Amino acid sequence: MSKDIKIRNGLTINLKGAANNIIKKTGPYKSVSLNPSNFHLIVPKMVVKVGDKVSKGDVVFHSKNDERIKFCSPEDGVIADIVRGAKRKIIEIIINVNKKNDSKDLKPISIDNLNAENTKNILLKSGCWPFIKQRPYDIIANPSENPKSIFISGFNSAPISADLEIILDDQKKEFEMGVNVLTKLTSGNVNVCINKNSASFFNNINGIKLHKIDGPHPAGNVGVQIHHIDPISSGDRVWILGAEDVAIIGRYFTTGKYNPLRTVAVSGPPVKNPQYYKTIAGAEIKPIIEDAGLTVDSQVRIINGDVLTGYKVEHDNYLGF
Repeated sequence: MSKDIKIRNGLTINLKGAANNIIKKTGPYKSVSLNPSNFHLIVPKMVVKVGDKVSKGDVVFHSKNDERIKFCSPEDGVIADIVRGAKRKIIEIIINVNKKNDSKDLKPISIDNLNAENTKNILLKSGCWPFIKQRPYDIIANPSENPKSIFISGFNSAPISADLEIILDDQKKEFEMGVNVLTKLTSGNVNVCINKNSASFFNNINGIKLHKIDGPHPAGNVGVQIHHIDPISSGDRVWILGAEDVAIIGRYFTTGKYNPLRTVAVSGPPVKNPQYYKTIAGAEIKPIIEDAGLTVDSQVRIINGDVLTGYKVEHDNYLGF
């Protein structure tokens, strides 16, 4: 049963250049990136070096403070560079893509007899655990703790942001499997929040508590949703995931393969062909924006993320995690 919530304070900013309902597969990319700065408070400990071959799903680094939290390669390839900054801080790991690497013999994972600990161990080993964040603090969830509930925001309310209904259109089964996995991790609810005015496929998914949100931005922000539905008290932990991250987890259990697909919307007034692109986490930005007809000059600022909370990148940088 769904619960309706009205958000009264906020502002809907109407910007031009929203992405058309077209999804294209991105052109070939030569390299991908893993950037430890995408993860708050994570100090990386490398397990590979420059020149090492990695397969999709192989561990590249883990958290120095908790070796259980692993970060895996999104593609087959070779470690091309480990970019370091002051005091040898690891800034970025560049992987040159090589599709000819041998694939592993993988099988689906049954969830029927899993408990919370079994499920956590599989997620930690797979490299999918970093998709699970915790509130407060918006850091990677501590696997030694248990959340009182889990939240998934099923819509974006930021200006010209990606439409999650389009992103998940061909990932519905994976999303549903991901939800089934998440129900193993909490004794509370798996809450999914959607726009009240949308005809959403979320209505047909079992195992979730659905909430319909009505109101301007920031109605789509998961922090606002938590505040209205299941407020955090002292000592509480609530875990949150992006909708496509849930599908990535579901895909792992369905196929046994770590495959962090990303569907990104290239939007904004300077874009000639605003549309969606199917790619991989950490892929090069350049092939995507060139296909979308974005001419890069001094008057254009490229933002990785939405226009309010994203960060500036250059055309030769990479998508984030």
